[in-house]
Amino acid sequence: MALGAAREHRGDWIAPLVAEATGAALRHGVELDPQQIESMLRSMPASGTSSMYKDREAGHELELDAIAGPIIRTLGPTAAPTTATAVLMILEAGKN
Repeated sequence: MALGAAREHRGDWIAPLVAEATGAALRHGVELDPQQIESMLRSMPASGTSSMYKDREAGHELELDAIAGPIIRTLGPTAAPTTATAVLMILEAGKN
């Protein structure tokens, strides 16, 4: 799915995903500006796609653990519910 379509369908997920990622980074001593990251994500070209989307389209294994794993392992699934839900949705979509 192109970034524009993803923002249209799941735009309300951007802020919580960024909050979870920056929260995990902070636990490791890395301070990031969530507003700056969210602004960057919202301003990326609508036609762009993620590397994970390109991998799925090419039939390659997804790097879910490398991308979402550190957030979930650092915060735990109950403190990273949006990230955990996104991973589950991606895994379920891969079964179809």
